[in-house]
Amino acid sequence: MFLGFLTSPNITPSSLFVGSLVVTVVMSIWMLYAQHYRQLYLFKIDRLLDLELEMGAEQHRWFHRSEAARKHYPTIGIRGHDLDGIVYATISFGGPLLAAVGGKWSLLLGIPIALVPVVLIAVYRQERKTMRWLAEHRSVVG
Repeated sequence: MFLGFLTSPNITPSSLFVGSLVVTVVMSIWMLYAQHYRQLYLFKIDRLLDLELEMGAEQHRWFHRSEAARKHYPTIGIRGHDLDGIVYATISFGGPLLAAVGGKWSLLLGIPIALVPVVLIAVYRQERKTMRWLAEHRSVVG
């Protein structure tokens, strides 16, 4: 919806910059929150896997390759957190793209553009650290 306001023919380059920056900052916060929440539920699922192994249950272990589980359900297609990154980049680049197409480009629009890779790199580094920690500390194979 916010990007819709940026399509107005009467919008000034400075308003386009502020609007683009607000959209990018809001989406950056969302992306960082989504990564934080993902980290929490990955740790909780790891604990569930431990408990299932102790109890002989398999409900969550079916979604992890494990010799302890009778079945395995693979996830197929692009991963959800990768889709988060695609949505984040698409929406964040929307304002600067509208400015370029509408002939209202400003060097200030480089600020929201530069923020996107910074946030994506931070999120994917955190993802690698989380997965590395889980691989080193997981008691259940998978």
